[in-house]
Amino acid sequence: MGASVLFTKKQLKDLANAASFQRGVGYYDEGSVKNVVRRGNEFQGKVQGSSRYKVKLAVDGGNLHFECSCPYDYGGICKHAVALGLAVLEGDYQTEAIEVDYAEEATLVSDPSTEALFEAFFPKVDEATKMAFLRTLLAKDAYLRAQFLHFVQYQDEQPGEATPGAVGPVSGAAQPDGVSIEAVRKDVHGRLSALDFDDLDYDEYEQEYDHYAEGWEVEADIAKEMIGEVFEKPAERALGHARRGNLPDGFRVILGMYEAAATVTEPAADDHGIFEGLDYQETVLEQFAEVLVGWLDEAEKVVRPEAAVKQLYDLLLERYQHHEDRHRREVPEPQRVYELKHFEPFFFRMLTGPEVARHLLHLFTTHRLVDVDTVLVVLRIAELTNDETLWLKTAAGFVDSQPTIARQLLEKYRAKDRMDDFYRLAEKMMQDRAHEFDQYLLETVPPGANRALHVAALVNFTRRTHSVPHYRELRNYLTKEQRNVFIANESRGYNFLFYVQLLTVEERFADILQFVRKIKADHVGDFEKLIEPIADVYPQECFDIVVVKCDRELQAQGRGRQHYQNIARLLKILLPVKSLREEVKVYALHLYNSKPILPALRDEMKKVGLM
Repeated sequence: MGASVLFTKKQLKDLANAASFQRGVGYYDEGSVKNVVRRGNEFQGKVQGSSRYKVKLAVDGGNLHFECSCPYDYGGICKHAVALGLAVLEGDYQTEAIEVDYAEEATLVSDPSTEALFEAFFPKVDEATKMAFLRTLLAKDAYLRAQFLHFVQYQDEQPGEATPGAVGPVSGAAQPDGVSIEAVRKDVHGRLSALDFDDLDYDEYEQEYDHYAEGWEVEADIAKEMIGEVFEKPAERALGHARRGNLPDGFRVILGMYEAAATVTEPAADDHGIFEGLDYQETVLEQFAEVLVGWLDEAEKVVRPEAAVKQLYDLLLERYQHHEDRHRREVPEPQRVYELKHFEPFFFRMLTGPEVARHLLHLFTTHRLVDVDTVLVVLRIAELTNDETLWLKTAAGFVDSQPTIARQLLEKYRAKDRMDDFYRLAEKMMQDRAHEFDQYLLETVPPGANRALHVAALVNFTRRTHSVPHYRELRNYLTKEQRNVFIANESRGYNFLFYVQLLTVEERFADILQFVRKIKADHVGDFEKLIEPIADVYPQECFDIVVVKCDRELQAQGRGRQHYQNIARLLKILLPVKSLREEVKVYALHLYNSKPILPALRDEMKKVGLM
C-alpha cells in the first residue's frame, strides 16, 4: 500500500518532544502498531506498549489531532501517537470500505424549480384530490399509517381553535406504549455488568481474522462484539418505535440504554485484562454512540411534529435534572450520570426549525445548562433564530473552550468591521493558543494593519513549522540582535537541520562548522545535510569530519545497509567540491576494496555515483 501524503514526517516530529519521537520510532520498527484502519481522513489503531492502547488520528486541513488512551500528559504527543503516525505515513493501514446506501441515493433531490412549482400549484388542488393522494400513500405503507396516527395525536394536543373537520383525540395506536426508562436501564445495566470475558467464544468470532491478528486484538474485538449484542434488542425496539413515528417511546429506550452505559463500572470477569489500560465504561459508551446515531438516522426519515421534538428535549432534560437532584441529595453522592456532550448529535439533528430551537434554548436556560457541553448547540440555535446578539454573547463567553468558536467570532468581528474587538481577541489567542491561530492571523492580519500582531504570528509560525521561507520574511522585521536570539533558541531544540538552515541564511558558516564538529559523534539523521552548506567554505575540515563519521558507521554494532547508505550520502555531498574530488574518490576506493569486502557498501556507493 502506498504511503500517506496527508502530512509529513516533519509535522509528526514537530508535535512530539525528542524522547517521545524516538521511542515512537522504536515502537513502529518493532511492529507494535496493529490493526490500523482508515475512514476518510481519520485513522484508528492499537499500539502495544506497557499496555494495549487505542490511538486515533484525525487529519483536518493539514492539522493533526491525536487521541490516545494512555495516561501521558507531558509535552507534545505521546510515543504511541508517534508510532501510529509513522504507520500512516508508511501506508500501513487498511481503508474501510464505505457502504453505499442505495435507498438514500435513490431519494429525490430537491430541485428549486420543482419546489417553486409545488408551492404555487398545491393551494389550487381541491381537497378531494389531496385526500385521494393521502389515502393512496398511506395504503402502501403500514409505518406511514402509524406515523399518521401519531401526527394527528400531536395536532390534537396543540392549544387553540379546533381544525374544521377534526375527529378529536385518537385512541389506541397513537398513544405512547408507556416505555419505562428505569426498566430499560435496569435490564441493560444488568447484562453489561454480567458479561464474562474469561470465556470467549473464539469459534464464533475468530474466523473473521483469518488468524492474522494477535490474540489480544482478537479478544478485544470479541469483547466489543459482546457489548454490542447487549444493545442489539433494545436498539431494535427503539428503531421500531421510530419507524412508527412514536419518537418519545423510542427515545425513552435510548435514554434507558444511555443511563445503563453511563453507570456501568466493570464486567463480571476480565481475567484476560482485555480492558487493562482502557476504561470499560468508555468502551460501552462508544457502542452506545453508534446506537444513538443509528436511531437518529431512522428518526429523521419519519414525519416529526414540532410538539414531538419538543417532547424529546423535555424527556432528556427531565432525566438530566432527576439524576442531578439525586446526585446533590444523596450521601454518599452517586456518580453523575448525564454528560450532555454525549447527546450533541441528538440536539443538532432534531433542531427542525426556529420554534423548536427557541424551546431548547428555554430548557438550557432554565436548567442553567449553557456551558462548554452545549455551547455549540446554543450557537446553532442563535443561527436558526437569527439572534445575532445571542450568538455574539455566547461565543464571547466561551471563546476559550474551543478554537472553532474563537475562529468564528474573529470572522464575525471582521465581517462587522469591529476591528478593535477583532484585535483584542486575536492578541488573546496569540497569548493563549498561538499554535492554533498563528497561521490564520498571518493570512488575515497584514503588517500594515497591526505590525506587532503580524510579527508575533510570524515568529510563532516560523518556530512551529521550521519554515525557512518564513524566516526569510521574518528577518526583515527583526534587528540583528533579535535574529541572533531567535537562532540561539533554535540551537537548543531537536531540529538540527533547521538550526543549520537559519545559520546558512545569516551566512554564519563558522558557527555551522563549530556545531557539526560538536555533534559529529552523535547519532544524527541526515548529517550530510548539515555539512552541505559549508562543504565549499571549509572543504578540508568537512572531509576530515566525514572520514570520522564514516569510520564510526563501519564500526557500529550490528551495522546494516542503513549504515552503508549513510556513508554513501556523506561522500556524495563532498564529491562536487573541486578541491576534494580526488581525495573523496581515493577514500571511496579504499572503502570499496576494504577487507573483508562489504558487497552492500559497494552497492550503495555505486548507486550514488562514487564508483
